[in-house]
Amino acid sequence: MSRPSSSMLVFLLAGQSNMAGRGGLPLQGPRVIGSPEALTAEAIGRRRGELQDVLASAVRAARDVHGTSGGTGGDGGVAGVDELCKRVYRLTCGCTTDPRAWRWEPAQDPLHWDVDTRKSCGVGPGMAFAVALLGRLAAVHGRTDITIGLVPAAVGGVPLSDWLEDRGGLPEWGSSPTSLPGLGEDGASSLFKLAVARARAGVEVATRDTGATRAVLSGWLFYQGESDCGSTQLADTWCERFCSGLATPLRKALCELASKRTGQLPLVVAAVHTDPTLPSCCCLASVRKQQLHHVPNTLPRCSVVDTAHLLLRPDGLHLTTTAQDLLGAAMAEAMMPWLLEDEPLVINDNL
Repeated sequence: MSRPSSSMLVFLLAGQSNMAGRGGLPLQGPRVIGSPEALTAEAIGRRRGELQDVLASAVRAARDVHGTSGGTGGDGGVAGVDELCKRVYRLTCGCTTDPRAWRWEPAQDPLHWDVDTRKSCGVGPGMAFAVALLGRLAAVHGRTDITIGLVPAAVGGVPLSDWLEDRGGLPEWGSSPTSLPGLGEDGASSLFKLAVARARAGVEVATRDTGATRAVLSGWLFYQGESDCGSTQLADTWCERFCSGLATPLRKALCELASKRTGQLPLVVAAVHTDPTLPSCCCLASVRKQQLHHVPNTLPRCSVVDTAHLLLRPDGLHLTTTAQDLLGAAMAEAMMPWLLEDEPLVINDNL
């Protein structure tokens, strides 16, 4: 599995079910990220069309860099995306909190299958995020040697309170979790502490597992809020609780792995989008206001991507597969300015 590479850019994926992924996977054959047929079918509305262009540009960049060999049906774009996917890794969890079982492996959906074990996982925004980012790095900066590492940490159905630094809440893996260094002797680590431990482990073992000469924690993606849409109290305090209870302490815990220029890990938040007629989503508007307006005005180095223009599955809660691909492209677009600011040597020069 090991391949020479100058740098691995590591990103933490956190939140609940839409980050873990509930988009459908094909029953047979490989999944094609940014399938032209699927994009055309769902490209309704101006913003959706803009995101289609973002993802399509990544596909074109992949085609230009990697050519048409090895594709399916003579489609150079598909072949190029396949090549980009080969430079994406996921940190496997092995359904355990024992860090000795964690290692990098080639990434493919579902990314969270061994983290969010209470539900059947599917497509989230992670793979499209990585592909769009790699396509941009190749097209604009000529870098085809960088790899991306995705650290899955999202769990479906959890409220924001389960993510806060001082709360418990662990995926139900069916066995007593093994204690982690620095997380307490009883092993009752919260989702917060588990995410921090996995992000640290990912950077530490990148060279061993992927051949990268350098690994840097470059940002984190957060998509949560559906479980807080049913209560006025939870909805109206979402920003305060997120910023003080999760974002700020998580950045502090991981500051030694972030860019030395700022010490603040860049963050991209997805603003929730559900069917507002669902009884469990009666306070959706308040949560969206907190995420779209209060969060970026409270936290530095934070961007918010709206999902309101993307299609939902029939359950009214989860994004479709193509919507997840478009969201991943949008999150990559939002992350890129922070990446250019933090890691110019990684992106523009050979270390």
